[in-house]
Amino acid sequence: MKLLDLLFPKKRKRRIIKKTTPITKNKTEIELLRKQAKEYLPNRVKELASSHKFKYNSLRIKNVKTIWGSCSNKNNINLNLNLMKLKPELIDYVILHELCHTIEKNHSQKFWNLLEKHLPDAKKLRKELKKTRF
Repeated sequence: MKLLDLLFPKKRKRRIIKKTTPITKNKTEIELLRKQAKEYLPNRVKELASSHKFKYNSLRIKNVKTIWGSCSNKNNINLNLNLMKLKPELIDYVILHELCHTIEKNHSQKFWNLLEKHLPDAKKLRKELKKTRF
């Protein structure tokens, strides 16, 4: 060993292992939610898009941690399978929110006006959804 190593020993780097906890820990529960979501969400998206005259390209159902839904620039909609844990009004809020993004791609005032036009109690539902955890 060198003298410098004895005087100034190198600190060991501690490996930090981040534990990522899945939204739903139980695989059986995830599969049940996935099955329910695949049965319910595509039909509901079609119904709402048709009745409110929105057009979208595709729908995907995913198990994600941070968002309830998203809409791409190509109008592909992604929905979280954990929506199935919510009451129907909140599910419809998320779906209509994403369908509004097929027209307004951001959260400008124009977007919120469009959402309120299609869902008058959107503000109330948004507050309720924000209180809901995955």
